[in-house]
Amino acid sequence: MEQTKNTKKVLNKKKQSKVFVVIPCHNEEKNIYKLVKEVKKYCSNIIVADDNSQDRTLQEALRAKAWIVTRKNTFKKGKGKGFIARVGCNYAVQKGAEKIIIMDGDFQHKPSEIPKFLEELTNNDLVLSHRKWDENMPFKAKLGNWGVNLWLNVLFWIKLKDSQSGFKAFTKETYEKIKWTADDYFMETEIALKIKKKGLVYSQIPIQTIYLDAKKGTSWSHGFSILKQMFKWRFKLWFNK
Repeated sequence: MEQTKNTKKVLNKKKQSKVFVVIPCHNEEKNIYKLVKEVKKYCSNIIVADDNSQDRTLQEALRAKAWIVTRKNTFKKGKGKGFIARVGCNYAVQKGAEKIIIMDGDFQHKPSEIPKFLEELTNNDLVLSHRKWDENMPFKAKLGNWGVNLWLNVLFWIKLKDSQSGFKAFTKETYEKIKWTADDYFMETEIALKIKKKGLVYSQIPIQTIYLDAKKGTSWSHGFSILKQMFKWRFKLWFNK
């Protein structure tokens, strides 16, 4: 009996070696070390994708013994979440990833929920998440999420509970189908559009979120930019017909 248990552990360990967690971030020195440490309880392959951080994010990620991909330039701003998340996922595929999980670097997402994503992924091409609309969610996030979800349904007939949630999981094969071109926050919406276009099988699971800084995340300008790009996609589809 003991031998059977040990065999299962070895098999599970082999399966886990193909799972990678990608954490796109920008100026997260206060959170990235403890986040990586928590994620390591559930996955040993962690890639911190750093978008030109001006603080000690890189040093803290290295101290936590995560793999690093980074983009450095002379400007203080990053190129965008979509860009650096894509770089991180590409690197994960190069390292042999069969399953990829993306989560934000500001500790908004709870690493303890990673097993739920992996369980759901066994029967789906990808797993999306939806945040709970409680008193902890900032009004800006509620309104922005409601607006984007509404227009996704109006323009593309896509019904999602939380299209802008950054906590998601997908297989390597699915990544090649949903690989986004957006360098900014539109990546989340583009993924939703490609899910429908490719006819992918997905599930949506509820997650708990921690809002340590209500100022972070998508701003009003980001929201308007997302809507603008959605209309561009709609017009392209119309003219392609």
